[in-house]
Amino acid sequence: MTPKIVTSRIVGAKIVSPNLGCPEIVNLARINDRGIRVIIAAPVSEDFDAAAYSLDACPSYAAERRERENRDCKDQEFASQNFGLTLDGAQKLESEALPGHFDDVSETRLLISTTLRTELFPGHAFWAFRAKLKTPLDEKYFRRANGGPRSTLYDLSLSDGSNVVGRVKHALCLRPEEAAVRFVHLTDLHVAARNDLWEEEVPAVIVGSPVTPGKQNFQNFNNRVRNFIRWANREADEGRLDFVLVLGDLVDFGRTGLFDRTADDSNWSTVIEILTGSHDEHKRGNEGLRVPIFTSTGNHDWRTYPYSPKFKLDLFGITKECAKELDFWYRNTAEEIGKKLEEVEQNLIRKGSPLLARSWWGAITGMGVRGLLVGWTRLIQRAQAVLVKSSRQLLWFLAAAFLGIGSVSDLNKVRTGGAWHLSYAAMRHHGLQFAGLGFLLLALVVTFVVPSWLYAWLRRLLNSLIAIEAEAGTIHEYFLRVNPYFNYAFRVGNCHFILLDTGPDCLTAQSFWDEGGKKVRRIRIKDNIIGGSPDSMGFYPANEFYPYSQISWLEKVLVVSGRGR
Repeated sequence: MTPKIVTSRIVGAKIVSPNLGCPEIVNLARINDRGIRVIIAAPVSEDFDAAAYSLDACPSYAAERRERENRDCKDQEFASQNFGLTLDGAQKLESEALPGHFDDVSETRLLISTTLRTELFPGHAFWAFRAKLKTPLDEKYFRRANGGPRSTLYDLSLSDGSNVVGRVKHALCLRPEEAAVRFVHLTDLHVAARNDLWEEEVPAVIVGSPVTPGKQNFQNFNNRVRNFIRWANREADEGRLDFVLVLGDLVDFGRTGLFDRTADDSNWSTVIEILTGSHDEHKRGNEGLRVPIFTSTGNHDWRTYPYSPKFKLDLFGITKECAKELDFWYRNTAEEIGKKLEEVEQNLIRKGSPLLARSWWGAITGMGVRGLLVGWTRLIQRAQAVLVKSSRQLLWFLAAAFLGIGSVSDLNKVRTGGAWHLSYAAMRHHGLQFAGLGFLLLALVVTFVVPSWLYAWLRRLLNSLIAIEAEAGTIHEYFLRVNPYFNYAFRVGNCHFILLDTGPDCLTAQSFWDEGGKKVRRIRIKDNIIGGSPDSMGFYPANEFYPYSQISWLEKVLVVSGRGR
């Protein structure tokens, strides 16, 4: 059974950019004069006619929505409104190569990654348009708070006639004209659906203080984000916050379970709901963030499966005893967990550990590492096969045979009037019984002790290996619903921002699935095992995700940024 991430099925045209995590921030003068750039993916089998499509901007929050035909009502001065745009100046984005230069940092969004072209949008062509307003906008399109116009978020909807074929949340922000740029740099959200589940279902006596059981010690990362949103919204209402950088480890891991389910059954859905205040977030007092966000991925965003909370006791604020009570495989049945562990175990034995050394340090220590992680595991497995499967029956047979023969000998001794004597001769006489008892003890150990100990040991090992698995498929939902870019740059006012993907951990953690076919980065034993912390890869060379090196991309972006364009 090969691990696979279920992604949303792409049907028809879809807005690629701007999006939730790579929005467009414009003031009234700019959008009235130039509109905004929109990138759309459309099936190559269709004769894409931009005139047949319409683009609408709708305020992201219900309290601000008004129909265009009602815009002249007296109560409209306090709320933003819908408006329409037309698609103009079609440009087909065919080249994946790095251009000779960028004229503006926003042109970094014209580079479509290999991942999008081949894995997420196969059979699609990418088009860049200049979306222009049907009617000019004025200050009535800003939301108002505390007596002034404030930055206002809009969702974008693409329609084919009367049918909406694509919608992106919080993709456009109208910002009042102002020289100052105020933002927050936020990292390591580590959002996971299970955090809320644990908080709701685990009794306070388990996660609470032993002195004051009602006081929760459990740290819910999701609530940390919700608390930040409340603060950020107050700052935005006062005109003191323009946007938020959410850079790295948005989710704690991608999937909520071990096997394929629906695309929405992922932690990407959870982080989107929290940031946008959708689904049941209002029940937790979270209305959603009122300012736009710009995102990039971290190593945890690439990670696929859950991990045991006992690995991060200090972060969760719990004890080992509490960790045992928290079900981190909550999306799976015992049967599913057993299948996954057996699958990983067999691949580990057959193909070797993913933690094989690949650096100069590993070349020296690799044999030792392999002996510890692979050789020992194979030895244990073979010992289990011999002792548990073959010798178990033999030991029980020998125990029964020797004890039986010894008992017969005792009966004969009783009949002849023999007496018990604690002497060497007596012990030798009863050697069969001692041997039988020894075989019985071994049979009990092999039958009951070895399997349970071995299974517990292997389960701890396999859980730790599963927890660090990573692949590009884990961030497919991120690309589709949050941000389609590994690397991109943007400008707000006179400030330039350059964002780079740092990739997964330096581990060949996927190698036992397909001999490294997913090309997750290789490990450095010295830094990761001895140092106790995974590395990021730094700058990537050209690879299977995008066909240019990050350092070359960065050099070209810095040139245009240095010109202040």
